[in-house]
Amino acid sequence: MAAKASLPRRVAPRAGPIAREITVASMEGLDRPLQLLLTSLQGLVNRHAPRLYYLPAGHRDDHPDLLWLRWMERKGHRLRWVDDWRRVFERCRRAARGAVVYDPALDATAFAATTLAGLEDLAVASPALADELRLPVAHDLRGRWEYDVEVMEWALRDLWPRCRHDIAFLCLHDPYNVRRGEHPHHWEADYIVAHRLFALRARGSVHGKPPFARFEGRDAQVTERVLREMPPNRLVLGHCAGCLGEHMSVNVASRYAKFTTYALNYNLSLHSAWRPAPRLRQRRIRFRPLERKVYLTFIYSDGDNLALLGSTTRHLRDRARAGLPVGHNLTPGVLDLAPSVAGFFADEATEQDYFVAACSGMGYTDPERYAQEVPRRESVYRGFLEMTGRYMRRLDMREVWPIKATRETNRRYARGIPGLNAIFSNFTPRPAYRGANTFEGDVPVFDALVGAWGEPEQEGQPGDERITQPAWIVRTIRRKTPKQRPAFMFCGTLCEPAGLIEVQQALGDEYVIVRPDEFVHLFRQASGRA
Repeated sequence: MAAKASLPRRVAPRAGPIAREITVASMEGLDRPLQLLLTSLQGLVNRHAPRLYYLPAGHRDDHPDLLWLRWMERKGHRLRWVDDWRRVFERCRRAARGAVVYDPALDATAFAATTLAGLEDLAVASPALADELRLPVAHDLRGRWEYDVEVMEWALRDLWPRCRHDIAFLCLHDPYNVRRGEHPHHWEADYIVAHRLFALRARGSVHGKPPFARFEGRDAQVTERVLREMPPNRLVLGHCAGCLGEHMSVNVASRYAKFTTYALNYNLSLHSAWRPAPRLRQRRIRFRPLERKVYLTFIYSDGDNLALLGSTTRHLRDRARAGLPVGHNLTPGVLDLAPSVAGFFADEATEQDYFVAACSGMGYTDPERYAQEVPRRESVYRGFLEMTGRYMRRLDMREVWPIKATRETNRRYARGIPGLNAIFSNFTPRPAYRGANTFEGDVPVFDALVGAWGEPEQEGQPGDERITQPAWIVRTIRRKTPKQRPAFMFCGTLCEPAGLIEVQQALGDEYVIVRPDEFVHLFRQASGRA
């Protein structure tokens, strides 16, 4: 039975405060099983006074993980560099009471092992590593099950009752993107272990109706029971494989009033422990006077995921885009999951940068299906929007970008988020300008005319490189530009800043690129609702 539906003060747990000295090591050259072992130990070490930080393989001086670390150094933390993973292991192994060994032939055992590691202070080890490092084995999960779903049924029965129920980690796959032995949760294992999360792995099947994939049979029973027993309006932290897996997982989580944040990030156990300022301030600018121009606003997004924090970091530091105003999608949950990165953004942002709440508010949801399977749906939905507004205010964000938004969705958001300045609606763009810009009450609603995920008529689909090419963006904008002036065109984008400079130059003086907040201000003026 679902717990009381009160709104949480925080959507994700944190340890802390962070130790004054941070030990730094690299994952360079380490395979997935070894990374999983080291990040599970990191979770134990970082459970109190987080002090261990990993740099990913292939990092350079401008890698986001290193830039965030250097920012923490500037804020007063000392860095202690360790160049050998074995030295890190020897320093950390005392934090573990032993090891839980997973079965390399059944991926689900690695997820169950990670849950068990958090509950019993263990390291997660492959059989080979347990032997090589002479780890005392507390649990051996080999040879006990034939299928992955059997592992998850055991974990649901024996481990889920021992875990916290206000957050869970779900790794959901479509049937075409399952590869044995990859352990896609090795990035987040430190956070799962540190905060004793339940880690669930499930697969779905494909069918011919939206949302085109679903859980069936025993996978569905396990997944839906976890979601049903969590209180409403809680976070599902996770990972998916493939586009179908993404929409399948967001759909099922949404129906049970859970919002999703995909995390492909190391060090969440440390980043989440940063103590944030109570309120972050966006840079204020003087808005220009309204002219008979075509106004464009570009907002970067690849949905609501923490991996986007890396590309946002690169865009903020891309000096080639000087003078180009842009918007950046940012999940409000960053305040709990990575407040250190939010602080970095606050320091790095210039007057050309503006942050908009990512899809679809507090987390990634399917707004049309949100809370369909829970009692008192309207009350729960209002709670989701209330929480979204609370976090947006702390980040000084006044605009939101919901995905798959219908008119009813826009109406809910306009009424339910206090002080909302505008809604940037949908990722798939409209085919033409007519009807793209409307009002919901006093809140402007802008449908995308250029989409970060391509065009509905197959010209530039998700993953198609054309959607990031300046020439394609210019052609699309010109094709949809109306005769009326002034005109307002909202553009989602994945194009690099240098490419947007090319777009700006190719379009000429008739087109003016502005920040999202200035875009809203000018549209209100043109509509007589300033």
